Amino acid sequence: MSQTDLLRSTVALLDAARIPYMIVGSYAEDTMLAKLEWGAASGSERQMDDVVAIARTQSVDRDYLERWAAELDVSSQLATALKRM
Repeated sequence: MSQTDLLRSTVALLDAARIPYMIVGSYAEDTMLAKLEWGAASGSERQMDDVVAIARTQSVDRDYLERWAAELDVSSQLATALKRM
């Protein structure tokens, strides 16, 4: 089981038991999406380089990325980054 799967299952258990919790940190996918937004807004190539580096070194949930990239209007930037891997 990956760390992501473990965290998601733990959160589901806490939710089911109605136990309050706070998670500090971010998933690689969320960091990538934030950098794609930042890069789109600023034209910063550094953000795209970071997204590519994360995608190369982390196991990422592409379905999640594609779904949220569409929501955030950065689908073309995500496609570009994934082609550069």
